[in-house]
Amino acid sequence: MPLQAKPQTRAERTAYAETSRYDDVITFLEALKLPIIWMATSDQGRKVPLVTIGKGKLKVYVQANIHAGEVEGKEAALMLLRDLPSTHPKLLEKLTLFVCPIYNCDGNEKWGDGKRNRGSQDGPDVIGERANGAGLDINRDCMKAESPEMRGVLENIYLKHDPALVLDLHTTNGTRHGFHLTYSPPLSPNTDPDVLTYVRDTLLPTVRKKLDKDKAWKLFDYGNTERRGTERVWATFGEEPRYVTNYAGLRGRLAVLSEAASFLPFETRVKVTYDFVLAVLEEAAKDSTKIQKLVKDADKRRRSELGVRFEMAPRGTETIPLEKTRPESEIDHRKAPTEFEQVTLPIWDRFKPIQSRPVPKAYLVHDDSVIALLQRHGIQMKNLATPYTRAVQAFVVRQKSVGRVAFQGHKLVQVEGEWVAPTTGNIGGWIVPTDQPRQALLFHLLEPESLDGLVAWGLTEVEPQIMIFRLP
Repeated sequence: MPLQAKPQTRAERTAYAETSRYDDVITFLEALKLPIIWMATSDQGRKVPLVTIGKGKLKVYVQANIHAGEVEGKEAALMLLRDLPSTHPKLLEKLTLFVCPIYNCDGNEKWGDGKRNRGSQDGPDVIGERANGAGLDINRDCMKAESPEMRGVLENIYLKHDPALVLDLHTTNGTRHGFHLTYSPPLSPNTDPDVLTYVRDTLLPTVRKKLDKDKAWKLFDYGNTERRGTERVWATFGEEPRYVTNYAGLRGRLAVLSEAASFLPFETRVKVTYDFVLAVLEEAAKDSTKIQKLVKDADKRRRSELGVRFEMAPRGTETIPLEKTRPESEIDHRKAPTEFEQVTLPIWDRFKPIQSRPVPKAYLVHDDSVIALLQRHGIQMKNLATPYTRAVQAFVVRQKSVGRVAFQGHKLVQVEGEWVAPTTGNIGGWIVPTDQPRQALLFHLLEPESLDGLVAWGLTEVEPQIMIFRLP
């Protein structure tokens, strides 16, 4: 009886002229005969698939297609699911992989001209859109968790499996440089320090050197050229935990952002993403014992203060291959640059806190919607049987600003103030202790001055009726 041919992705079948539609993805996954669960149902009624492969102790979550016009991660994830059992069986003895190749199912099906949907991307000609079915960017939804996609990943990944490593696969446009792919570790300075140091200073540089040597892929830290004062620099993106990899870091977990260069041909972007993910998995498998200890130690670590305001900081200078300057009319942004100049720039790849606040013993919350959100994030708390009558602090707002235009459906709020001296409380609701593994996450959610918490998103108020208290 002849062996059954392995399934091919739509990209492979069309010589990379097309990318997979939702039905293509599901048909491909079913052909692999791997366990599939449906971790969410999108706004437009599509089921979001999650596939499990491997039997190792180290759990890894790979997510692709959160921005559905950025399509190489989807294809690379499918190909890896197909290939790993035969090409890297020992890897799957060390790792258990949870793979979502098409996180933004609705966006994937908003088919349109690639020149419109991704104006600086070299193929395919027809692709989906960045936003989900509700028109929102779900790579901004990790903290407020309003989308069915994020609620599904919280329930079926973070709470159920608690992966030690998260990979989020993207495409980047912007500065035209000589790198095939750029990457980033978690960027929040409130990430566990040992976890952050390992990802930023060990894991990613090792993968960079390996792929340069073995595949001639040129990798570098994610960023774009910009002006900071009078200086031209290479600068990364924001530190807010609303982004997937920053969020995973704030949970005390390793995270890696992958960004293939959009001006490269679609086939090249798929192949470099495939090789990058595989290399990260190989290094993670080698360091499996160390990584498991890192996350266990992160769960035990407690800090007395955490940052609420941050600024970008440099690590030094490096030489960047940038496209040679020429008239804009001569540049086809959908095609890769061919001539470069080597430019030495400061590399602003990290953040530092410029304002911190003490971490209290606990917060007291009596807003039901806040409690529901904290529960989704897996925050430990206790429902008070009787009102809390001992000394508490309440936050007093000294300054408040509200965004003029909506961002992701909300006008962002920024407050500054102070916690007033302890007074006797008589408060019902829930007590949220900070002596727990998700200390940094709950601090970001509940501390009123946080720029990515419940107050910032307008999900709770600190005035006129004070809704958050704390134990000093």
